[in-house]
Amino acid sequence: MVTDSQNPTPATSSVDAPAGAYNTERPWPPRVEALLLGETKTSYESDRQLAVRIVKGAPWIVESTLITRRHATTAGLVMARELGIRQFIDLGCGFPSPRNPARALAKTPRSEYLPPHIYDIVHTVHGAGTRVVYADIDRHVVGDADLELAEEPGTVAIQADARDVSALLTHPRLLETIDLDQPVGVLLHAVLEWCADDAATVLRDLHGLLPAGSALSLTHATGDDAGAAMASVANAYAAEGFDYRPRDRAAIRDLLGPWELLPPGLEPTALYRRDEPPAVPEHLQTTRKLPDSSSHAYAAVTAPKPDRPEPTTVSSILAGQAARPPGPLLVGATLRALREQTGADLASAAARMGTTPLALDLLESGGHRLETWTGVTLRALGVEDFDSERLLERLLKHPGSWSELLPLEGEEFNDPFPGARDRANAVLRVARSVRAFAFDRIPAPFQTPAYATLFAGTSPHRAARGALPAIPAPLAQEQESCGWTLVLDECLIDRAFGHPHVLAEQLGHLLHLAALPHITLRVLPLESPLAMPVVSLTEHTLAGGILWRVNESLYCGLAQGEPYRRLMDEALANTVPDTMTLQLLERARSRALAAAAAAPDPSP
Repeated sequence: MVTDSQNPTPATSSVDAPAGAYNTERPWPPRVEALLLGETKTSYESDRQLAVRIVKGAPWIVESTLITRRHATTAGLVMARELGIRQFIDLGCGFPSPRNPARALAKTPRSEYLPPHIYDIVHTVHGAGTRVVYADIDRHVVGDADLELAEEPGTVAIQADARDVSALLTHPRLLETIDLDQPVGVLLHAVLEWCADDAATVLRDLHGLLPAGSALSLTHATGDDAGAAMASVANAYAAEGFDYRPRDRAAIRDLLGPWELLPPGLEPTALYRRDEPPAVPEHLQTTRKLPDSSSHAYAAVTAPKPDRPEPTTVSSILAGQAARPPGPLLVGATLRALREQTGADLASAAARMGTTPLALDLLESGGHRLETWTGVTLRALGVEDFDSERLLERLLKHPGSWSELLPLEGEEFNDPFPGARDRANAVLRVARSVRAFAFDRIPAPFQTPAYATLFAGTSPHRAARGALPAIPAPLAQEQESCGWTLVLDECLIDRAFGHPHVLAEQLGHLLHLAALPHITLRVLPLESPLAMPVVSLTEHTLAGGILWRVNESLYCGLAQGEPYRRLMDEALANTVPDTMTLQLLERARSRALAAAAAAPDPSP
């Protein structure tokens, strides 16, 4: 949940872990922790050397680490069973300890030490309603978690920095998994020791941004009962450049700030809920005995936060993103219209897709992972139509060559980029008076509603057919904050056939566009050495010969990619100047008007 002053904005770049995360010559704390847990496949010699020094100064560190991992069972059951929380974020999850999902979910006998993960714990309470996001700053941890933990339905692993709560809560895959209108449980186990001066901010931001009813489970290392040994641990990490900060009981309680605690409050991890332990199902139990005196950490579970800030909205998320190009906008609008056409609301459609209403709303706004979800959305809405799916996916592609975006039907000329033979054939046929209906139509983004009525029933992007509803593209006239560029091949406006009244209307509208300050309109002359692709050339239709872009997003129709950037730049370099463009359009319109005076009006 976010207020106007706390709108979360996604990170504009990937999360950066410290250099040691990917340098095997240096130790890295998550690998050291995994080594202390008995997991050797993720560690290197540098990690082993640091682990030896830590154990020498604090012989109980292995048992302390095991106690903290095992505490997830108690905390998870308290939050899931007593607080009713179904969805969790394991923040700073670390390398997963060994897991046998068949044993965990099929309730096979307990093991000496195979600590259950939070999904296994919550699943025993809520079954298929369980949702878990494993998050860590280290992409190697995320890779292992994705492989070993995120294999169950409703689980994902993401790279995120615990110190940036806003970016965490707007991560695309989290939004697809966690419903931010429902309570969320967050595990912060052995994390805040590594957040240095940001620890209090992390807890404050979680309190401000999580939905009402949310709660935290916290564990934090302390030197209260073994000051010298804990100091040796901190010094060993400091010698390798890591700021590890155990805190005393009072300092940890101060960090919690606005969070209220469930009984018994802040207690040594090994003793937490010792007097009133939650009933642990046998398949989640471990038999290894760990001495209470080896805890050397405090644990707490917070009470559910009572306040309900303003809900997270699509607009607050999109405000921090780059402008959405027309292709995704058009696909999203098509999906929204299709859902409304079927009578499904956001919640029911999202449930069928296995995602959240907010994630579906983002999809329909063109601001989410459409490449992944378009087909899933269509099938959830009952559209089992390959052509419809491919038509929408074509609007999202970044093709490597022009031929990848050739239409699905009609005559096609597959000359490699930049299409010299296509244009030569087009110009040749135009010169021979090919029978054609003006030019296809002005690209939809450059239309006005009044102009669009001349071509009712046509689809400028070829997507409004079959099971898909017709959706208008965003209009250039309504987007004055952007710069729009349109390039036309002269062969499109110099036709010997085609109804002159329609051609005159088209040319008149182009002259209107050319007068708008945020739209650049240029004509590529027939004698230009540049080849502009023409994709469909038949007795009645000349398709192509048009390029357009919005700011730096390059388009041919609604496709984008590096070939179009080069082609657009070259086309602009070869177009005639503004004054000559206007002259060409005016002369073509005058010819069309003269012919139209002697021809019947084609409008009904």
